[in-house]
Amino acid sequence: MTQPRFIHLLAAYFSFVVIQVGTATAQCAGNRVLHTSGTQQVGCVDVTVTSDGSIGSLTPAPCFYGPFLIGPSDNGSYTLSFSAPIQGVMLDVQTLDNHNGETEEMLVDVDGSFYPITSPGTGDGCWGAAIVWPPGTIRGPVGGVGSARDIYISGPINTLKITNNWVSGSPVGFSVSVYVCCTSCETEAGQINADPIEICLTEPVVLPPTVQSFLEPDDLLQYVLYSGLNNLPNSILATSDTPQFSFDPAIMVAGTPYYIAAIAGNNLGGNVDLNDPCLDVSNVIEVTWMPMPVVTFFSAETCLNPGDCYSIDINFLGTPPFQFTGQVVIGNTVVSTFGGTYTTMSTAQIVCVPANAPLGPITIEEVSLSDAFCICN
Repeated sequence: MTQPRFIHLLAAYFSFVVIQVGTATAQCAGNRVLHTSGTQQVGCVDVTVTSDGSIGSLTPAPCFYGPFLIGPSDNGSYTLSFSAPIQGVMLDVQTLDNHNGETEEMLVDVDGSFYPITSPGTGDGCWGAAIVWPPGTIRGPVGGVGSARDIYISGPINTLKITNNWVSGSPVGFSVSVYVCCTSCETEAGQINADPIEICLTEPVVLPPTVQSFLEPDDLLQYVLYSGLNNLPNSILATSDTPQFSFDPAIMVAGTPYYIAAIAGNNLGGNVDLNDPCLDVSNVIEVTWMPMPVVTFFSAETCLNPGDCYSIDINFLGTPPFQFTGQVVIGNTVVSTFGGTYTTMSTAQIVCVPANAPLGPITIEEVSLSDAFCICN
């Protein structure tokens, strides 16, 4: 007999003449979740809605909440998942049954844990005022049917689950409206006025401080070096109060792009709280620490006489152009030098042994080497 009674209640919703239209707080008003499955953007976040058990869907109207109908024929629940933590939610609930031996209650879970409600919100002029029932659920008034507006659930919230628990009898379910509360954030990390940087791994990257930043009284501005362009929170390698970072060979790889940004948010023990709903991130500057250049030599010659000339292959690793100076050493004596500017990764060089050179093994040595980014000393 639940369905006829539900139809009777629907008739009561629309036949009521005096209607008090409740409103959510300013930061929540307008951010009403109107889809009952899938993902849609609501206010400041994407909201994914899933359900379990006995549920339904209603068209929202004053004194006829929705679109979430929970528990019309048995226990049921709706779960809302948010793409980023939100400040909180505001709930409106209607037709909580608590009479004639038929009692149901609304339970709320936040991030997988029971959330005890301490205030039943405000009445709506359509039904009796709902009450808080220990240990923190919402029921209708004893011997009646209840409703309430503006039940505030504080965050941060990643997931919200609203459940109808049938305490006794066969209630007809209650309807719920959910408003997403988005913080009015004024925090601004600002703008870093710099271009992508390629620099020798021995040099620190020094960027200009951000401009046009704005911090609230409890905010902090810091700079972060991280490795994942789209994964800042989980790939931070270093944090600094100034926009300066150095290459760390223990955790970094030369020639790999890294990223520097300014972040601003609540001060949590001397660092920016990465879970602050108002966390703001500046533009991103890509930085690549370039490896030191390397030069190697090769010659097919195995025996030379004084006055002979021969060809050696010179191979570079690094970024051209290369500035290179080498020397020919016999024993401990430098008998000749050679070098210049090289724009390719490999070249051949003619090296001559002076006619008056002493006898002994010949060694080709590097004297100086630099490329477009680094100088080897």
